[in-house]
Amino acid sequence: MNVRRLRWMACFGLLLAQNARAEWELIHQWGGVGGVEDIAIDSGGLVYVLDRPNGRVVVFTADGEYVREQGGLDDPTGLAINENDVVYVQERCRIYRMTTLFQFLGGWESCLGQGDLQLNRGLDARDGIVWVATLNDVLKFEEDGTFIGRFMSGLGGTDVHAVPDGSVWVSIDYGSDGLVRHYSSGGQVLAEWSAILPDDESSAPFDISVDGQERIYVGDGRIKIFKANGELEDVLAPPLGYYFEAELDGDDILYVGRSIPSEIVKYHRVPVAVENVTWGWIKARMAEGIDH
Repeated sequence: MNVRRLRWMACFGLLLAQNARAEWELIHQWGGVGGVEDIAIDSGGLVYVLDRPNGRVVVFTADGEYVREQGGLDDPTGLAINENDVVYVQERCRIYRMTTLFQFLGGWESCLGQGDLQLNRGLDARDGIVWVATLNDVLKFEEDGTFIGRFMSGLGGTDVHAVPDGSVWVSIDYGSDGLVRHYSSGGQVLAEWSAILPDDESSAPFDISVDGQERIYVGDGRIKIFKANGELEDVLAPPLGYYFEAELDGDDILYVGRSIPSEIVKYHRVPVAVENVTWGWIKARMAEGIDH
């Protein structure tokens, strides 16, 4: 195949990629959440917000209407909902299981007797496994609290997100160097990169989430969206305050926790309008290149 034909095929691939581009459109935001520490979504699309300063979980509809809440929590630090709509709430050294109506299903002490050395910072639950990112490592439990194992000793995980293949993505502040790591279920490092961008002096990731296309969402004041190989795809930044939390409902709805003011911001991923490219157009251009 000649060089001109190869060039046109490459150009066509680029144009198709451009046609597939999308951007995030802010469609709604609401307050009344105290301080947003974490966000989770149940199978019905209800939005659960962990309000750490007020020790409660507040539930909203997808449009921000108040539904219910559960208070009485002691310095809660993490929130997750698994595929069976079991709600997991963590305090500094304890994890609770509840229904979506906040009926208690049990809990366990998660610091493994190490107290402040093992404080919880983030968690996720999937396929019968509960993952906990702590000040010192990542812990792995069965859903009833049975301890399975640990890895990443010596690094402070800030959040963890489990994906269907059994692996997990972890955000690590690591002295403001902003690491993102992908681990196998057994703790092998599959990928790693820094969340520091060219215009950053530092990065201290607070939250990590992953969509079905393996785009990685890292909250460190902005929401940085990476491909699974660490290539930056997009950045969402608030006009004021900071973005710390990111939680997806499918691949096209993104809820973000914002400070100043403390509120939930809802984005929708929409296609970018670009010039339509047809096979007829590209074949004509290819024919011109071959003839010349």
